[in-house]
Amino acid sequence: MRGFSRKAGRSWTKSSLRPYVNGPDFANVHAFFPQARTYVLVGLEPLGETPDFAAMKDVQFDSYLANMKKSLVDLLNIHYFISAHMKAEFHETEVKGVLPILLFTVAKNNAQVLDVCYWTMKPDGTVQAFPALGPANLDPACVQGIRITFEAAGGQESRIRTLYYFRLNLYNHAFDQNPYFLSFLKSLAPVTTFMKSASYVMFDPHVSAARQFVLDQSRAIVQEDSGIPVKYLDPALWNLRFYGVYNKPISIFSHHYQEDLAGIYHADKNIKPLPFGFGYHFKPGEANLMFAEKKSVSARER
Repeated sequence: MRGFSRKAGRSWTKSSLRPYVNGPDFANVHAFFPQARTYVLVGLEPLGETPDFAAMKDVQFDSYLANMKKSLVDLLNIHYFISAHMKAEFHETEVKGVLPILLFTVAKNNAQVLDVCYWTMKPDGTVQAFPALGPANLDPACVQGIRITFEAAGGQESRIRTLYYFRLNLYNHAFDQNPYFLSFLKSLAPVTTFMKSASYVMFDPHVSAARQFVLDQSRAIVQEDSGIPVKYLDPALWNLRFYGVYNKPISIFSHHYQEDLAGIYHADKNIKPLPFGFGYHFKPGEANLMFAEKKSVSARER
């Protein structure tokens, strides 16, 4: 992975995020938080289905693996998925949806998958989970998700982990329509929220409900500048630490330049370097990263 490695991420985590190593692309969140027991990823990509390798002929198997490799090119080379590329690959190749990608990245972390199921919640709050053995023909009125239970690599305490992926629209008109699901998410709090290459969606006023939900339910937030704008992180409520350098957003997101964040980096000459590329600035020496810790949490843990 150009500019980033799991080793570099874990080394930096141990030295810079010490209280939260036990705490949305799984490879990156696992690199930062390998000891977490529950992971929740959110996106708009389709769930997909478990590939039936036993039914494939050799040529089909080879084609599947080739397309899987193609699906991972962006992640492995520039450190994030490009939505337009994912959309095309999921519709035009045998790799359908995020489930095969998640299973691949779990396996690459030397974990053993124990169970894979579709997880849905109806508007009345009823949850149904059933094996992910075929196409995900799920009720569009439900919150749709995947639950993967896996055993982490040896040498780790409490090795059973749970990974959720939910297909969820974060815009206010959709986010507030699922109160029972939000209650489920609150049951996991307090959480550590991790945002990377987030398309600056949290800048949008029409995503204010999801943004406030993250601020309310998080004990800590790890992000680069495409996450929550720094103006929403009140220093009276949050301890903020910054790393790396702040460069202007890439051209497609140039209108999301944060003058207040630039001012912080300009004024503080003691900001520590970031030893790897991250997010949209995937080249070493060009990236920024912020760690926000809620002050009420800090006081309780002293």
